[in-house]
Amino acid sequence: MKSKALITLIGIFCLISECAAQAPYTYQGSEICFNASAQGRMCFSQGTLTAAASDILQLQAAGQPYGQSFSRPNAAGAAVGSLIGALIAAWIEHHRQVEAKKRALKEELTAYLDAEIEVLEETKRLHLSTAEQQELLRKLDPEHLETWESAGKNSTEIVAHDDKLIALKKSYRTEVQGWKTVKGLDYALNDSKAGEKNLYNNSLQMAGLAYVANQFFSAIAGYFQQPKIQAVLLFPSCCPATRLTA
Repeated sequence: MKSKALITLIGIFCLISECAAQAPYTYQGSEICFNASAQGRMCFSQGTLTAAASDILQLQAAGQPYGQSFSRPNAAGAAVGSLIGALIAAWIEHHRQVEAKKRALKEELTAYLDAEIEVLEETKRLHLSTAEQQELLRKLDPEHLETWESAGKNSTEIVAHDDKLIALKKSYRTEVQGWKTVKGLDYALNDSKAGEKNLYNNSLQMAGLAYVANQFFSAIAGYFQQPKIQAVLLFPSCCPATRLTA
């Protein structure tokens, strides 16, 4: 049965891959083997690793970083010390890469969220303008009052939805600033359905649709505001009438 110290050591090694990927150790008979990049495959007895784990616990308790001089003065101790140094270096490099990727993902995700919020606010402005045109049409075309009132009601509901969506998106933007995992940030940005890249493109499409609707209602309102033709010419100026005389 493994000692508490050995379990602690293995737990530390597990951090190298965030316990998500395959552990950096395997078992070969009575030995525990590690794949250290520079040293190659290194195998140790359970007792040797237990002693090393106990040494690490002492360092942790004293708040001291690991140093090669701390290794036990024998061949096995020196080998374990070399492994510990290699694993620490690997973990530090892995951690730096993960942090760099998180920063890059978070920056890109934030940029997409800012862009989508801007598109959503522009969409709301278009919807408000469309509602104004519909209100104008209620006065200009009372013959179709019911049609314009229904359209205006729909626009009011759409604007209310815009407000909720903008508020949710701003809240989400604040939330993601505290996210810690690469997996979560990558999903939020790149998922084919729920990812921000896809949502941003959808919002652009909806904004384009809002623009077209706004242009149509503006054109219809403009139509009713055109000067009315007061009379119809029976004889166009190009073709003077022929007077008939008795």
